[in-house]
Amino acid sequence: MIHRVPCIRGDGVGPEVTRAAMVVVEALGVPVEFSDIPAGQAAFEEFGTPVPESSLDEIRNAKVCLKGPLSNEIGGGYDSPNHDLRRRLHLFASVRPNKAYRGVNSRFPGADITVLMHNYEGPDSGIDRLLGTDGEVVEHISVATRTATKRMMRFAFRFAQARGKKLALVHFADQMKHSEGLWLAVAKELAGGFVDVDFSSYLADTLAQQLILHPERFDVIVGHHLWGDVFSGLCSGMVGGALCPVVNHGDEGVAVFETAHGTAPRLAGKNAANPSAAILAAKYLLEHVGFAEEASRVEFALSQTLAEGRVLTADLGGTATTEAFAARVAAFLG
Repeated sequence: MIHRVPCIRGDGVGPEVTRAAMVVVEALGVPVEFSDIPAGQAAFEEFGTPVPESSLDEIRNAKVCLKGPLSNEIGGGYDSPNHDLRRRLHLFASVRPNKAYRGVNSRFPGADITVLMHNYEGPDSGIDRLLGTDGEVVEHISVATRTATKRMMRFAFRFAQARGKKLALVHFADQMKHSEGLWLAVAKELAGGFVDVDFSSYLADTLAQQLILHPERFDVIVGHHLWGDVFSGLCSGMVGGALCPVVNHGDEGVAVFETAHGTAPRLAGKNAANPSAAILAAKYLLEHVGFAEEASRVEFALSQTLAEGRVLTADLGGTATTEAFAARVAAFLG
């Protein structure tokens, strides 16, 4: 059986790192075929939207997608295509593994922390607007429902339970007693049904401090979109930068595999970007579609490439191209 996987190559360095991931998958010889679908800047120029409905239909039919980073102009432009895609595919849970690999410069060499992020509601509910026309007052409204919060927290408890890991909730319930307090209340309500999960909760500022002081105490962290973005970025930096993939899960069986890093426009077209996050995204995709052994081989090959230190991109201290790095990872699969 051939698994046909729609692929959004992305903007900026997206096409380069996504191609690198494909090269690694092709080296395995598994029956996976990638097909390009439009999204991002080029799609906006052609179709008037960065996320065409036809692309969403392709993903819904295949149930999976490999996705490169998409442009999201800061403070202007069209609405985030990354957020739009997740909402329209009902991808409520974002899984962001952050693992330190031997050979990568990191002050936290033993760190292995997964951040679970709620992809919509809360501060990311989309209500962000000017009041009046003079730009003197703006309004941002955070909206959360008990139903969606409970669904996300149940996902988090099950995720931690399946891996025998500790779970920490990040919140600001001392200041926002209703909106953030909802997360804390729901978590405490569910914790009784997951007695085998070591559950704790932290104010956001306290968690930031404790992560730096005692990273070994943390396994899985969960929060709404704002905290998920902040702490996945922090954990990514702790393990060495652009190494972290993202797996987005929905309640309709759809999963999208992408990079945590952005489009890096300064590197676009230079064949210089680190494709590790895209390769790991492909690893999780393989695992998802039933190739667990091959997925493990991909991670082993990547870890060997990093530890060996002979063929590394500039951000890792080397001089290799994106293509050369991918070829070295593929060589370990031969």
